Amino acid sequence: MLSNLRTTISNLILNLDTSGVEVVVYQDTLTFKLSEPNISSIDRVLINNTSTSSYTWSSSNNEVTMTGSVSANSIIQIEYTYTNYSTTELNAYIKSAIVNMNVYLGTEYAMGSSYISPTPNKNTLDIIALIASILIKPDYTSYKLPNVTVTYNSKLTKDQRIEKLLTQFNYSCGINGVLDFTKYGRDRYDL
Repeated sequence: MLSNLRTTISNLILNLDTSGVEVVVYQDTLTFKLSEPNISSIDRVLINNTSTSSYTWSSSNNEVTMTGSVSANSIIQIEYTYTNYSTTELNAYIKSAIVNMNVYLGTEYAMGSSYISPTPNKNTLDIIALIASILIKPDYTSYKLPNVTVTYNSKLTKDQRIEKLLTQFNYSCGINGVLDFTKYGRDRYDL
């Protein structure tokens, strides 16, 4: 459930897989700390333009260690895939979204390392994803899921956006259709 929720949030905020490359010249250490913090995979390592599998990667400390022989002054190219937000960061935003729901709606959701309790239904998961997306990217004026599109006036604050979304969710016992909050001070709901 949390994995799907993180995927939904990533799609809403365009936290998509991106390719990156780092090039180092071997001098005296076989371990290289990568600069990108949210690497999801090492795609290829080359030594002097020749692909090698003689390396290990530690995602916990973001280091690649060469395990084979490397000559002095060899050029090592490390190609990887990364995202802007890590699983840990997305989980923190999910927890914040749940807190917002609990405060505004009086719900009693809690999040553990691999679950949300009580188990939310699809509409509630969508609301959690939308709130987390607003927390991450408050300047976006439109968020789109398969069952709902939410559009905001750019003058609304992050808190106002969340409050309007939760008020509508609570009022209609769910969300479907188009929620148009572009009229500052006035709301129009096309459900």
